[in-house]
Amino acid sequence: MGLVVWLSYYLGRLMRVGGTFRGGYYLGLLGVTFCVPVLVAVLLWRWDVSIFLLKFLGDGEVLLPGVNEDILEIWLYSKVIAGSGVGMLPGVDEVMLADLESRLLGLYGLVSVVGGVLLVVLGFCGVLGGMRRLYLGKEALVLSEGLVLKLLRCGSVVAIATSFLIVFSLVFESWKFFRYVSLGDFFLGLHWEPQLLFESEGEVEKEVFGILPVLWGTLAIAMIAMMIAIPIGLLSAIYLNGYAGVRVRSWVKPILELLAGIPTIVYGFVAVLVVAPFFHRWGEQLGFSSEPNNALAAGVVMGMMIVPFVSSFADDALNEVSLSVKYASYALGATRGETMMRVMLPAAFPGIASGVLLAASRAIGETMIVVMAAGLVAKFSWSPFDGLTTITVQIVALLVGDTSFDGPKTLSAFALGLTLFFLTLILNVLAFWIMKRYREPLV
Repeated sequence: MGLVVWLSYYLGRLMRVGGTFRGGYYLGLLGVTFCVPVLVAVLLWRWDVSIFLLKFLGDGEVLLPGVNEDILEIWLYSKVIAGSGVGMLPGVDEVMLADLESRLLGLYGLVSVVGGVLLVVLGFCGVLGGMRRLYLGKEALVLSEGLVLKLLRCGSVVAIATSFLIVFSLVFESWKFFRYVSLGDFFLGLHWEPQLLFESEGEVEKEVFGILPVLWGTLAIAMIAMMIAIPIGLLSAIYLNGYAGVRVRSWVKPILELLAGIPTIVYGFVAVLVVAPFFHRWGEQLGFSSEPNNALAAGVVMGMMIVPFVSSFADDALNEVSLSVKYASYALGATRGETMMRVMLPAAFPGIASGVLLAASRAIGETMIVVMAAGLVAKFSWSPFDGLTTITVQIVALLVGDTSFDGPKTLSAFALGLTLFFLTLILNVLAFWIMKRYREPLV
């Protein structure tokens, strides 16, 4: 493949096709025209070649009597094509299996050689198509940028289509769940315990699907997290933007943002091994009814996790304020503190508010920390030392293990996911609305 592309490159360098020669663009164009059809053909071939080989040899029931054809296809792909997997199938004669394997390997080798030749021919056809477009007077620069633009559009379409497919799957599965449980029972119910669900005479016990205690636990832990993240994140952004020197900022800001790169499972270990026991003992010393897994531990650790989000958004918003406004405040005799409180923060309020809301949506959708440290019991409690459950915890609990997606208990996880999706969507839309509504251009 590389030899074909470089040969085309030097051929174009000699011929100066398409006006002014641009070697990099010419090489990129011919490389794309060679690689794209080859890659598509390889993907299609790897997808269907096992079925093709099996159908070419004959019916699966005739090849190996008593073996399901689907099982035979799986064995064929793992053993012959992927080069791994078990060499034996239970209940099959070893001689027949060895004979079939040798025939398949021989046929696969022949098909591989023929397929390789066809791939090279297909790549040459792509290169010739690209050179033909160059002969028609098209610049390699224009064609290369056109191909890049098409790739960018394809990437955008894939991203948008993925989002729509996710929403569609959530809505479709949630619709099947709401055939068992009404919207009123789900959104207004006060009891959530689908793990203890039982069916009697074909009727589902709808009282166990009330989302309000789960929603309360989600919002309560998110509020604790934001009470930790907003002050620390905002104060750190104020210090870095208004008081820290260049050298201090170059050290402190990367260290602060390093918190965002720590895996959430690590935060979960810290929460369940260090923070939760500490708050459990502290709550007992204060005379509260404290539980080993409590909302305070999950909220505090989650708040520390999202501090970099709040700090980064606030710092970016403060940096967007024009320096002329800042220096004008100094020229009028204002101190650093007065300038920050009365000029910078009000001017950066839209960006700070939107960043706080986006961080709140991040906190609401967090999974590992609350799974490990929040608790599993859905209940209403005003004490932060009690264990609370969240939407993400219940989704994990409902989908763990060998489950089938045809009952109300498992389908309720999709209803929870859809609720969480719309909850975070509302926060994101509100954040963008605040930025658009209150942003004022400062020059």
